[in-house]
Amino acid sequence: MCLNPAFGILAEAFSECTLMLRVVDAETDGRFGQQAHYEPGDAFMAILQKQQTDERTQGGGQYTREKYRIVVSAEIELSAGDVVRRESDGLTVRLTANTRDGAAPTASTLQIAKADCERWEIP
Repeated sequence: MCLNPAFGILAEAFSECTLMLRVVDAETDGRFGQQAHYEPGDAFMAILQKQQTDERTQGGGQYTREKYRIVVSAEIELSAGDVVRRESDGLTVRLTANTRDGAAPTASTLQIAKADCERWEIP
């Protein structure tokens, strides 16, 4: 996959990721809601960076999921709740924000967007 040449050395940090699509199964038992599974969707390049702040002690000591930040090219739009898998190691995250909310200003030479996400296991 080709990245914008304006990314320069930053392009080395990008790795191939896949948007995981939630597919609702046709057969449900009616008692436990919809049954669903995830299938690979579109591939794109992104940076998934682990956040260094430890938030596990907040909220009365309750454990929270590992926090990550995803950085994508501005033309890739991801929404809160989307699930992304990094192909190199299988790391899966779920977005907790929209990339359009973290987009670089239009005057920026580096057209990127970012969003927060959390480590997530596909059920």
